[in-house]
Amino acid sequence: MSDLLARVTAFRAAFARRQAQEVIELPEFPGVFAVRNAEYGRSEEHNQLIVEGPGTDPAALPGLAARWLGPRDRYRVTVLDQESGGRAAPVLAAAGWERQGEVILTRSTDGCTHPEPAAHPVELD
Repeated sequence: MSDLLARVTAFRAAFARRQAQEVIELPEFPGVFAVRNAEYGRSEEHNQLIVEGPGTDPAALPGLAARWLGPRDRYRVTVLDQESGGRAAPVLAAAGWERQGEVILTRSTDGCTHPEPAAHPVELD
């Protein structure tokens, strides 16, 4: 995995944890956690299973999603690890799941001049 891809996937996992009302760690499944937010009960983004790394049997993912996300019309499992995604795609497709890709755009900032300081303190009214 490239350094940039590693940074992006780490950011996405950390962001999901920060915005979640509840994070459920699954120690028996390393690299897998669930995020839930009852306030956004119908949101797949706020209620999903996330796979950060390799090592989990892809066949277990639908059951984990149902167990930890509760009854839903659709479940979302985000696989951030490329190797795990490659292994999970055919298994989940055989179980009737649909694969969706995400496009993440990046731009190199090499050679760019950033303002100093990048942020300024402000007073509240």
